Amino acid sequence: AHHPHVRVWGVEPVTVADAYRSLQTGALSVEGNTTSIADGLLAVLSARTFAILSDHDVEIVTVTDTDIIEAMALLLTRAKQVVEPSGAAALAGAIALAGNGTDLGDDVGVILSGGNVDLERLASHLRSM
Repeated sequence: AHHPHVRVWGVEPVTVADAYRSLQTGALSVEGNTTSIADGLLAVLSARTFAILSDHDVEIVTVTDTDIIEAMALLLTRAKQVVEPSGAAALAGAIALAGNGTDLGDDVGVILSGGNVDLERLASHLRSM
């Protein structure tokens, strides 16, 4: 509201893409919520949140669980940060946007959240890469 020129993207797993579908169709869609490594993003989109996203022209990018695991690995190896899958989805989304040729501009902020990570599960995912 204070800086309407700032572009905002949301990110969600492709298997849980209710916000993406809702914004594409212009109608609230809560179907298709399944499973994802980013279990913190499994919540159903509410009418209030849908209205906020719509009113502020927020775009949603979808990512795979593999994209999220790769972002977690990047954060762990390069930034020495342990970030839970739901938080690492934001970086996975920024990487996907840049990879698709989206001009992100010169100043990019990525909000990372949460350290609720099962380290054994994370190690298993990293070994499978």
